[in-house]
Amino acid sequence: MYFKANKIVALKRIILITLLGAFIYSCTALKNNTTALSSKDLDTFVSNEPIEVDLRWAEPQMTMAMMQVRNMGLAPVGSTAGRIDISGQASFLRISKDSVSGRLPFFGERQFGSTYNTIDNGINFEGIPKNYKITDGKRSSKVISFTVKDSKTKAESYNVRLVVYTNLSCLLDVNSSHRFPISYRGRILEGKEVTLLSSNDIN
Repeated sequence: MYFKANKIVALKRIILITLLGAFIYSCTALKNNTTALSSKDLDTFVSNEPIEVDLRWAEPQMTMAMMQVRNMGLAPVGSTAGRIDISGQASFLRISKDSVSGRLPFFGERQFGSTYNTIDNGINFEGIPKNYKITDGKRSSKVISFTVKDSKTKAESYNVRLVVYTNLSCLLDVNSSHRFPISYRGRILEGKEVTLLSSNDIN
């Protein structure tokens, strides 16, 4: 009986130590990997600073064509039909006080016109946006929304919605007048990262 009681006590100590170690590790990882702003600081940041977004993932709408891509295993390495790695494609969104510009790869289907543009099927825009506004979002996020025309065709327009979170991660939704919607995920760049990304852009 004494041996059994000691065994239970030892087991409880092992469990307690394991849980404590896991808690300390998770707190350390969160501290080291997250740049957190207060809601007030985030409001100041998106209102006053030029914003540069480094996009990492594209999330196209799962249409029949994208389902075929999934079923045939044609998605790029490390990607799925619904989540495509675009980190090496120099994709970006820039927002300043009076203009916006973006170069975004597009995966999905067109609703009007030809299915693909053999020259450049991406989403490209640059100029003065319309209906630009900043509103409060969920979980202390800020939402930047605007409308802009495609810089190549001019006939196509985009409703753009950028959700910026306090850790500077972001979600970008683009609704086109000619294509199915698509979303992107990435993060807001700071300081020297902005200069570095800009110097790597392909004109």
